[in-house]
Amino acid sequence: MVFNLPGAGVSGNIFLHQLGVAASGRRRGVAQALFFYLFDKLPGFEVLELTIDRKNIGAQKLFRTIAACAGLQLLKTPEVVELLEEGCEEEVYVMRSAGLTPSLAVGEAGNPRK
Repeated sequence: MVFNLPGAGVSGNIFLHQLGVAASGRRRGVAQALFFYLFDKLPGFEVLELTIDRKNIGAQKLFRTIAACAGLQLLKTPEVVELLEEGCEEEVYVMRSAGLTPSLAVGEAGNPRK
């Protein structure tokens, strides 16, 4: 689920509530494809906020890869997240454009889905 944060238009701040891929679809580029679809549908966003479970090393690597491929910065915020789910230790991250719109950054970096 993706939400515009209060007071922001599509070109403002976006919050990605959750991204999940069924076990059978993992490590096949599905999550990356979903992200690039999101970038295509939300051109010009300024900040994408998301949470990543600090124990989920695979998700951390995925989001770093997506940010790098799209020419975006992935930054961990100092914000503390209350318990969202039993056993999860969520941390807040932001992806921000480094002076490029995500669509342009994807085009320049090349599409990693081959």
